[in-house]
Amino acid sequence: MMKNPKLLIGTIFMIALFFFGIFGPYLPFVDKDLSMVGSRVIDGDIKLPPFPPSIENLFGTDRKGIDLLSRIILGTREVLIVLFSVVLLRYLVAIPLGVFSLYSRGVKWVQDFLNKFLSFVPPVFMVILIVNMPILVYSEHRYYIVIGIIALLEAGRAAEKIHLQVQSISQKPYIEAAITTGSGPVTLFKRYYVPALIPELIVSVFLELGRTMFLIGQLGIVKIYLSHKLQVIEAQTSIVVEVQNTSNAWPLLFSDILQDIFVYPWIPFVACVIITIVILGFFTLADGLRKHFQKGYEYL
Repeated sequence: MMKNPKLLIGTIFMIALFFFGIFGPYLPFVDKDLSMVGSRVIDGDIKLPPFPPSIENLFGTDRKGIDLLSRIILGTREVLIVLFSVVLLRYLVAIPLGVFSLYSRGVKWVQDFLNKFLSFVPPVFMVILIVNMPILVYSEHRYYIVIGIIALLEAGRAAEKIHLQVQSISQKPYIEAAITTGSGPVTLFKRYYVPALIPELIVSVFLELGRTMFLIGQLGIVKIYLSHKLQVIEAQTSIVVEVQNTSNAWPLLFSDILQDIFVYPWIPFVACVIITIVILGFFTLADGLRKHFQKGYEYL
């Protein structure tokens, strides 16, 4: 692994990410209750949150006085669940589409529809357009529906990539040799296609994790929350329904970015840094795995 530094760095990154996702709430410096601090006395003056980075709060606090380091660590588990749920669902759809589209015109048409039509507009705009429909805004199952929408919007693109890989494998000399010796479709798929597809699929999964993290970060900027609750506020003349975030995912720190970037820059900066690190970590691991698998092919 020392000859493949990207794989080493990516592996350390994944171990650290899962460590904070699993054990983060139990670390002694983490405020698992996300306690809100109303005010503090600083240099003899009473100050209101948010508070800038200090010894007490290494990353500072948000507008409610909640420690940002604790919020980032506690949000890791939710981010991991969302990312892996989206990518898993995406490939559960993409793999059958990509494989069977090589043999069925109907399946190929579905794949092309998902790839060309749904990918015509940038995913972030499609997600905004769909999830803001009233039926989804007020749905009790919004969290799962949004994950499904994010997964399916780019399932066609992933399926097209798998389709091209399967098509490339089918043209290899060893496939023709196996067919000549009487190997059936099941044997061909099990002994030849699967071993050749798995390495590239593993690499693609980590690339998709990075892409999905970037998309979720964009949604935070436009205040698209994966989960929320509707709070009824009684006004003098009418009743107002306010959408309140219930997620601890990192992109929520972008919700007031237009104001925070000029007055409290550490709030969006912390989110930008952690999201960038995670995206680069996934891409680095994917590149390291690709290099590792390529060496295996060269050896063979």
